[in-house]
Amino acid sequence: MSDDNVKRAGRLMKLAYDIRSLQSIVISSIEKARRLDETAFSILSKITEQAGVTTIEQRLAEAQLGESITLRDPSGLSKDQLHSFIIEFCVLRFRAKITAVEVTTILTFIADARGLIDYQGVLQGFVETGKITQAKASEMIEDKMKAVIARLIQDIKNVDKKKVYDELAVLDKARDSWTNEDPSFEEIVKGINEIAVK
Repeated sequence: MSDDNVKRAGRLMKLAYDIRSLQSIVISSIEKARRLDETAFSILSKITEQAGVTTIEQRLAEAQLGESITLRDPSGLSKDQLHSFIIEFCVLRFRAKITAVEVTTILTFIADARGLIDYQGVLQGFVETGKITQAKASEMIEDKMKAVIARLIQDIKNVDKKKVYDELAVLDKARDSWTNEDPSFEEIVKGINEIAVK
């Protein structure tokens, strides 16, 4: 195996490790949030669904499926095969990192979900004492839910993909990774878009 192929194989191993690590973070973050407050987690799941973003359950399933990513012994692969895998794994790592950032963003809304539950309880007390009607309470909850959904959508849209790419580049530099054949930010985004189309 040539020196460059040894470097390519090493790069693939690091990328595969990063992907598995990021997916493990996603899985453990989601499972921890669910354990801490199942009711609020359930409301948060409904919020993500109504927001039209990839739901928590979909992100968890994706991470669990991807967690099994394995790389056979790369020593028998050709230069072109190694190069192709580097590009694919860079795209997958970027996607895993974006997913981790978005999951963290979504999970910050668990407090809002808990707040909606508490607010609904207060309003239900008002309904029972005759201070407001059930229709008014439902309308007030709906308004709060819409506000949370709008903030969630905006926060997901505000995830700066270029910043995420730059963070991964800093990680690579800190580890003195061989990145000679890594795709550019634009190529990675194109690769993500191609995955989304499939």
